Amino acid sequence: MSDEEGGDNGPFGIEKAKYAFCCCCIGIILLPCMLIMLGAHEKGYVCRNKDIIYAEKSATEVGCTGAPPNDQFVFFSCEINASKLQTFTLKDFNPAFSTQLGAKISFNSIAASQTVEMYQCVESKSERTEGTGNNARKITTYSYSLGWNSQPINSAAFNDKGKASSACGSSVNPGFPPNVERQSSAKRMNIVPVGMFKLHAGFSDTFQADTTVSLSTFASSFNSNTLSNGGFSNTVPSITATNIRAIGDFLMTCNTPRLGCVRISFKKNGATYASAFANSGKSGNTAPQPTKSSWGCSSGNFAELIKARKTKAEAIDSLQDSNTSSLWALRFIGVLLCWAAVFCCMYPIIAAFDIIGDYLGEVPCIGCLLKMIADIVETLVKIVVCCMSCSFGCSCAFFVIAVVWVVMRPTVGIVLLLIVVVLSVGACVLMKLVPKKGVQVKDVGEDPVEAS
Repeated sequence: MSDEEGGDNGPFGIEKAKYAFCCCCIGIILLPCMLIMLGAHEKGYVCRNKDIIYAEKSATEVGCTGAPPNDQFVFFSCEINASKLQTFTLKDFNPAFSTQLGAKISFNSIAASQTVEMYQCVESKSERTEGTGNNARKITTYSYSLGWNSQPINSAAFNDKGKASSACGSSVNPGFPPNVERQSSAKRMNIVPVGMFKLHAGFSDTFQADTTVSLSTFASSFNSNTLSNGGFSNTVPSITATNIRAIGDFLMTCNTPRLGCVRISFKKNGATYASAFANSGKSGNTAPQPTKSSWGCSSGNFAELIKARKTKAEAIDSLQDSNTSSLWALRFIGVLLCWAAVFCCMYPIIAAFDIIGDYLGEVPCIGCLLKMIADIVETLVKIVVCCMSCSFGCSCAFFVIAVVWVVMRPTVGIVLLLIVVVLSVGACVLMKLVPKKGVQVKDVGEDPVEAS
């Protein structure tokens, strides 16, 4: 597009030149960053693989009952002891609840969370354009509907209170009950009992509240309660032992959803088994297993938890698969970004042809023809730059990967580096074999003669 057509490229294609310069700067910064990331990740993969092999060879597989060993690197796969899990109640999440109400629901879990929602009036906004040119005008429409929300919706900011009142029964959203902890956070045990072991904090922190608690077993505690029909215009009254009922997976203040109805739901952790590599510690209190340093890898700690029943071999396979998947995913992303970085570095070449094409398009009489030819040349330049950037960017990425493996695992790295060298030499040989312009080979064995 010419400067005249675009109207925003500035004189002499300044804006296009600025854009090309910015792309080039981004590429110059991005390329080394991606190469460093690739190298660091390759190193991390090798060290992680070393730890997994160490676990496979050194961890002793132990049972789930009896006396736990002291200070040994072990693997165990045991059932989570449900009877020793923490008991969570309504009052744990809502301290302002009465003791009578707080005791009506309780469940055991490693982790638990509460969600409080209110049936509120929600505003939606849609825009459309009518007319064309100077007669075009934007029309904004507001619509309203009722829905469950865990956050209070400010009805004072509604743009069409009459429509809100018609759709929702009222244009005012009531406030949440004052004795409900709307922002209550998830709660979790510090030590998780698994077989004869107690998982340390590093393991217990990975258990999340991920399974909805069914409240049907508690329904009989609320059967005699009479529920409100909703329609509150101010703050909803405090929740008591007599104005709430268990319906399905929710504690609800209304039989059917209406404006101002409140519902409460809970989640717990659904894991029943845990498989772990860890140090048995003392008295079964697990701890990370110290690992020794090796060539290219520093010393550290190794502790892995899988929330499922697995044999030691299955657990090792799972860790290896995860490590390999991560390796190839970041390799793919890293190589593509290296390609993109080099393309950005070379983008000023494309921009130069683009700007030249804009100038040629301004030539009187033959500008359209020259512009068409320039566009074709620009397309060819884009293809060439794309191929060149792919070749150079990918080569840089593969070279870094090979060098890291040469340093970390010479036997593997040297093979990879040789492959890179062979491919590079082969490409050079192929270029040499291509006949040069103006040179013709008559017969086999004869000297090439320059064509007249």
